[in-house]
Amino acid sequence: MQNASSPVPPVVRVPSPQELSQLAQSILQSALIKKQLEEQKERFARRQQERYICLSLKCLYLSYLTYCISHLNKSRLLITSSVQWDHRRYHASAYSTSLLLSTLSTMTS
Repeated sequence: MQNASSPVPPVVRVPSPQELSQLAQSILQSALIKKQLEEQKERFARRQQERYICLSLKCLYLSYLTYCISHLNKSRLLITSSVQWDHRRYHASAYSTSLLLSTLSTMTS
């Protein structure tokens, strides 16, 4: 008969060395798998971020090119109209100069 005041400790089974080795190996494999999954998530997130940055840069570059092309076209129109205007003005000034020279030559002769 057992005394109620002194309880008997439960019997604890001690694992064998092979079981300890298997348990340690299982823990290490789980940790390795967890680490590999975390690295894979990080690589995926980094690739997604690089793609997003690349697409953003491409969009920005295309917007800039569109802006440059539209301003180039506007500049061409301005240059063309300016050249036409200068061309007319040149003809007008050349006519004025020739008229002035002919007037001067008639006055001096």
